[in-house]
Amino acid sequence: MRLQVASMQYPVRVLGPGNRLGIWLQGCLKRCPNCLSSDFLPLKGGTSYPIEQLFELVVFHHRNYPLQGLTISGGEPMLQWIALENFLRKIKAEIQKLDVIVFSGYTYSGSGRFSDAPSITAPELEHIVDLLVDGEYVEKLNEGQFMRGSENQRHLFFNPEFEREFRQYEGKSRRTRRIQLFAKTQFLAGIPDRDFKHIIEEMGA
Repeated sequence: MRLQVASMQYPVRVLGPGNRLGIWLQGCLKRCPNCLSSDFLPLKGGTSYPIEQLFELVVFHHRNYPLQGLTISGGEPMLQWIALENFLRKIKAEIQKLDVIVFSGYTYSGSGRFSDAPSITAPELEHIVDLLVDGEYVEKLNEGQFMRGSENQRHLFFNPEFEREFRQYEGKSRRTRRIQLFAKTQFLAGIPDRDFKHIIEEMGA
């Protein structure tokens, strides 16, 4: 079983508490205006990894670096949920203290289902994901919310202990930077304000 990965970055510090391994999956069916991850939209692209190889990568980081959790984004992770579920279940069984945040452009309705994606079922989601950030990005509702692209998106916590930790992180991080540039790969992580992309384009970056 394999996952199509658009990018991996470490340490990500702007998408959840602590030093995190960020995994952006390839492929999304939505076409939200001014998507910052437009290169990750095509279903074909990125690099195909066996989930066993990704698991060993996570174990390596956990043993050799300060790694608090994983943040999974895209693209649209739910399009690869079967492989992602197996990957996350394997991690949770091996490293119980590692928390998992997943971003999805679909709207979660509970019991492993998404109201706007009836063909996607994720019955184990609430057992292996600590925080799901759900909902389609709506540019006019982007008012700089913390770790949400737009006001309609939600933080859905499935782990009360992690929610308490996240609230502390949120309180400390609201006044700090929201984006992080990985210079070697020229990769930008985080959730910027609405005008950020236009500013970057005007700068010619």
